Amino acid sequence: EGTDLTMEKGERLVPIQYGMADEPGRWDHWPTGMVNTTAIEETVEGKLVIGAASLLFPFERYTAEPIVIHFAGGVAVSIDGGREAIMLSDMLDQRNDRNCRRLAHIGWGTDHRARWEVLASRGADGGGGAEACSLHGGVLLALGENPDLGGANGAPVHVDIALRRARLELDGIVVVDSGRILDPALA
Repeated sequence: EGTDLTMEKGERLVPIQYGMADEPGRWDHWPTGMVNTTAIEETVEGKLVIGAASLLFPFERYTAEPIVIHFAGGVAVSIDGGREAIMLSDMLDQRNDRNCRRLAHIGWGTDHRARWEVLASRGADGGGGAEACSLHGGVLLALGENPDLGGANGAPVHVDIALRRARLELDGIVVVDSGRILDPALA
């Protein structure tokens, strides 16, 4: 939908969430199923378009119209659009910390049972938020805090953004395209 966003992850880990902490020291979140990583914060450059009907947390709602976020030097320097863009920008600015506008993580959902519309029918408290974020072939990214995922940004906020029909490339190889994970080994 017009996104042209690049970043580097360097040697950062690629944590996998599958819904259970089954060994000491492992963090996970039920019912999450995803692969994600943190970008080196200062390397995020370009434009992110959050299309209509994407999910914007913590508002727990599907976006009514596109939001365009421009990143420079790892910081979201502008957030343009309608009502949700204003709400997001205001929420980040109220924390009075520039790090709230940094990309926290990016990855893709792996749960083939997850349903996109679940947030509308069950709400976030019924597990709908985590389920929709784990949608097989959906792309999830976030702004703000990320040390629990191996990042270096201790911002006082974390905002998940789930994109339903996005394209994600890793080192020039398409991993996710329009809701499909192209390599079964990555699902």
